[in-house]
Amino acid sequence: VTGVQTCALPISYWREPLRWNREAAAAGERRRVFCASLADVGEERPDLVAPRARLAQLILDTPNLDWLLLTKRIENMARLFPRDALERSWVGTTTENQEHADKRIPILLQTPAAVRFISAEPLLGPVDLTELPSHYDGESRPLLRLDADRKSTRLNSSHTDISRMPSSA
Repeated sequence: VTGVQTCALPISYWREPLRWNREAAAAGERRRVFCASLADVGEERPDLVAPRARLAQLILDTPNLDWLLLTKRIENMARLFPRDALERSWVGTTTENQEHADKRIPILLQTPAAVRFISAEPLLGPVDLTELPSHYDGESRPLLRLDADRKSTRLNSSHTDISRMPSSA
């Protein structure tokens, strides 16, 4: 891929989550790891196959960590990651405007995950989730409206929690 540089991480980097997992187990708590904050785990490139496989195994090897996997390429996640790794992860997608929310959220809801979430950064336009269908019964329920000017955000207390919706598969 032209203009793309890959940064190979040292082995010590890959060992850190194993230590965090041991510490979390000893403390009797769960810890969260926001993975690849400067990258997109759903990016499909040949040079990312091996690191992604290593990440998937690391997710499975660290049961006391909640892995947050955020992507703009949610349509790739179920194909690029083993199902068991996704089912142990918090999987999220970026919804920077209504067009992308309408496209990505339905795919997110079909993607295996322990928890599903959305990120609205950068928020480039309004995102209205009031017509988001409930995964449970197909009914629409009010959820949330985000405006790019950040002057009007509405959360309805009787909302459907997207993070707890089970996958349909």
